[in-house]
Amino acid sequence: MEKASRTSAAVILSKTKDGCEKVLFSLNFKTVMNICLCFLFSSASIFSSMSPLGIAFYTSVFQKKGWFLLYLASCVSIFIFKVPSPLIYIAAITLVTAIKGIADLKYKFSSSLIAASAFFVLKLGYIFASGFVFYEIFSLIVEAAVLFLCTLIFEKGWSVVADITKRTYISSYESISSIAFLSLIALCLSSFPSVRGFNLANVYSFLLIFIFSLSGINGEAVTLGVLLGSIGILKNGSLAAISCGYTFGALMASVFAPYGKIACVLCFTIANTALGIIIADASEVAACIYDSLMASLIFMFVPTKFCESVSEVFKKNSACGSVLKNNRVLDLMEKRLDDMSTSFRELSQIYGKTSIKKDLGYEYVISKFHQITSTACVACPFKTECFKKKDSKGYRYMARMLETAFKTGKITPESVPEGFKERCSRTDSFCREFNSVFSVMKTEKMWLAKLNDSRMLISDQLLAVADAISAEKERCISSIDTVLEDNIRSQMDKACIYPKELVAERDSYGDFCISVKFKEIKLRSDTLFAISQIIFDITGKKTNCTSPIRNGEEVSYRFYPARRLTASIGYAAEAKNGERVNGDSFSFFSADGQNLHIILSDGMGSGEKAKEQSRLATELLEKFLRAGFKSDTAVSLINSSLLLRSSKDIFSTVDLCSLNLCSAEALFIKLGAASSYIKTEGKISSITGTSLPAGILRDIEVEKHFLSVTDNSVILLMSDGIADIALKNPSLEGWIEKELENIDTTNPQIIATKIMDKASRLLKNSIHDDMTVIAVSVKKV
Repeated sequence: MEKASRTSAAVILSKTKDGCEKVLFSLNFKTVMNICLCFLFSSASIFSSMSPLGIAFYTSVFQKKGWFLLYLASCVSIFIFKVPSPLIYIAAITLVTAIKGIADLKYKFSSSLIAASAFFVLKLGYIFASGFVFYEIFSLIVEAAVLFLCTLIFEKGWSVVADITKRTYISSYESISSIAFLSLIALCLSSFPSVRGFNLANVYSFLLIFIFSLSGINGEAVTLGVLLGSIGILKNGSLAAISCGYTFGALMASVFAPYGKIACVLCFTIANTALGIIIADASEVAACIYDSLMASLIFMFVPTKFCESVSEVFKKNSACGSVLKNNRVLDLMEKRLDDMSTSFRELSQIYGKTSIKKDLGYEYVISKFHQITSTACVACPFKTECFKKKDSKGYRYMARMLETAFKTGKITPESVPEGFKERCSRTDSFCREFNSVFSVMKTEKMWLAKLNDSRMLISDQLLAVADAISAEKERCISSIDTVLEDNIRSQMDKACIYPKELVAERDSYGDFCISVKFKEIKLRSDTLFAISQIIFDITGKKTNCTSPIRNGEEVSYRFYPARRLTASIGYAAEAKNGERVNGDSFSFFSADGQNLHIILSDGMGSGEKAKEQSRLATELLEKFLRAGFKSDTAVSLINSSLLLRSSKDIFSTVDLCSLNLCSAEALFIKLGAASSYIKTEGKISSITGTSLPAGILRDIEVEKHFLSVTDNSVILLMSDGIADIALKNPSLEGWIEKELENIDTTNPQIIATKIMDKASRLLKNSIHDDMTVIAVSVKKV
């Protein structure tokens, strides 16, 4: 090689004919550490007869290039430290080398399963060859299980420790694995002899606890104490008593760590020694204090900044703290959404149940009767006699006249009751005054009814909003997958991808939706591809990505699984003869990447007025669906909104098709809309609704129709201008089905155009109503 790197070197096997150098393996700091650790872990044993750590670490760091030195270090260590049954362990390492060198392993537990299985099969054969003993079978199962677990720990833990200076975020699984990895090194050091009376394993363990305690990551420090104590038991059961002091000592050191290194060391030593005196003999306690003093001396020279850097990774950006923070945020969000939903429900009840006169009240009618008599009967000498009491004959006659007026619109001298005619000498003037007051009463009655209707419509809308908030709460809160967030963020951190925000959601089908926000200036050209690959590695599913959503300097993307289906849309439209614009409106969109919504609305009449009505219905429905309202709730809101919009009649048909590209199911909702058709595998089905158009009645029954779709299915939606052709000419009944059946293409634009051309020919180009047809073609991904 022309230049040698300061941090790496290469061993050259040979040169090719063209002069190129063929490299056998390269050496860098991590490779050297892998070789040393292979040697170190291969020397470790548990319960004095098991040595699974060497195989586990070799398996976790094995690479097809450069494996030989790792293999050599492991084998040499096994012989030097006189591991029991060395040939079994060497054979297991050899078998793992052969399998991993040939196979392309993608399953995340593959390496662990291969290592544990290879060792189990080889040693089981050895046990049967040398004589079956039940205890040895049981020991083999335990050792294989430890081997499987340690391989997983080494794969994650060593990668975190090796790249600790590059990492800004680690998952909870990586955090635990890295602590377990550091703890297992103590088990390896216990195989080495003492140096000037110091036990290397004890000195290393105490020093590790001091560093983690001073870093302020108390949970990890205590976990470390538990693991180191357990390792002491695995190495030698007689050390169990002393090892139990690790946990108590680590806890005390963490509590007093804020007071400095000296306080941390003293509290650990006192706590560990006190517990040792109670449950162990003096010689073991003395040895432990001796090792603790050496660890304390080394700890005093450890830079405080180093401890702070450990804290930055394990504490400030730890996955555990992130998950706890997320849980608190989610709890708070859930409570606020519940409060909002409850408030809207109560407001809905206030509007719906407040006492409003549904009709003109008794006192109101009497007051109007007084108004009539004060004018028409002011000079009559019999006034007092006719209306001296509220239940007198005069009032009863007027009540009958009021009933007649509501039926006929007014009263005339001929419709006045006979008894009243005999008593009243001024019937004509009385009728005129009565009709004048009745006109006011009728207007007030009409507005009272409209007020009642408006209040009830507002009540319905508030209730729909409450339901939508509750549904959105369930969708947002219960479906957030913090574990998936944790894993994705960790892998993105490894790839040097640092999102500003990351949210992982799960829908009702269990599919995920990953929302990622970046500062656009930090977005690399390969970032989206890298994220898709990370999600695939974790979930095993290919993803699609939405178009970027920009907000100032920030840009957001959403990743979701590649769907089972994809859909393409074509349409054709013709305006009524003599009109400049088509009165129909339509829209198609997907708010979540899963559901494709197709909306078609036909305004009453034609031209600009009809277009305004249909556009209003279409735009409102799209906004409601994009906001997360359920389809039936959104349609109900459209109906009440049109009723509230104006005193004038505003009617529009609503035709909604929601195609779920994941479940391959189509939902149809129709309010006065024409029939729709689905062509699947050559069979044609029609969907017909019976509801009136939106904006006519307050209480509507939203009919929902569900149909399955498959590859090459075609969905056809149309307005009344096309559907009603057969009504005017019964001989054309079924022409749409026949035309759709004869079309041999799945191109939606061609289908829509052919249906429109056929309709124009049947009408002989005399178009009496606006015509629109929308075709949707479904394909498997």
